[in-house]
Amino acid sequence: MYQQQRVQAIIEWLREVGQLTTKEIMAKFNTSRETARRDMMAVVQLGQAQRTHGGIVQTQKVLPVLDYLERQHQFPAAKKAMAATVLPLIQPGMTVFLDTSTSVRAVAQQLHQAVTVFTTSLDNAFTLSTKPDVDLHLLGGRFEQKNRVFFAPANLQALQYLEFDLAIMGAASLEEKGAYVKDENDAALKRAAVAHARQVVILAENQKFQKKTPYLVAAWPDVDVLITDQTPAKEEQLPDNVEVMVAPPKD
Repeated sequence: MYQQQRVQAIIEWLREVGQLTTKEIMAKFNTSRETARRDMMAVVQLGQAQRTHGGIVQTQKVLPVLDYLERQHQFPAAKKAMAATVLPLIQPGMTVFLDTSTSVRAVAQQLHQAVTVFTTSLDNAFTLSTKPDVDLHLLGGRFEQKNRVFFAPANLQALQYLEFDLAIMGAASLEEKGAYVKDENDAALKRAAVAHARQVVILAENQKFQKKTPYLVAAWPDVDVLITDQTPAKEEQLPDNVEVMVAPPKD
């Protein structure tokens, strides 16, 4: 079992019992004390627990939503695996929207097909700028440092006249009604892209089901594919129109 899978299992277990000891975690996952300690620290860093003498105790039920730069080094193996899973959906000649997202940036890093890409992401644009087969279009405006995204009201109008074969989107949280983010301007741009895409794919780690943010990006009826790193729990069952593709991280 990979660390991310153990961490998720520990979070779920902690919700049930409220407190866990190092010895309990070692026994359940058959790991060393050092591995159990690293797993517990990962749970603490996600805001789900506090360290106690000999273990951890639950602190809050909802995971914190971090800014772009805080997220960029989280779960790199999962992001790489999810990006590799979406690549076969991108065919030469397509027009693709790549969202501002650390998971979607992994797609930009692996993308080498001859496609047209529109994005509002500085990091996506920088990554794609050296790829000669990619016809890159950066929708500009004011640069919002926290989200690493360009925004201008004119971009919303420009998106009304575009049609994407594929929109590859990220999400800050996955909730009952759909995918959400925490910034209003960012959400408006994402909704406009989703509304003008023939196929909508969301890339998001399973832990996004434990987060809450206020602004809807895509309702589940508008989503064709969810690519995630773990099979969603039964209580997180999605509508039949959403194809779930699981891309477990590799070492």
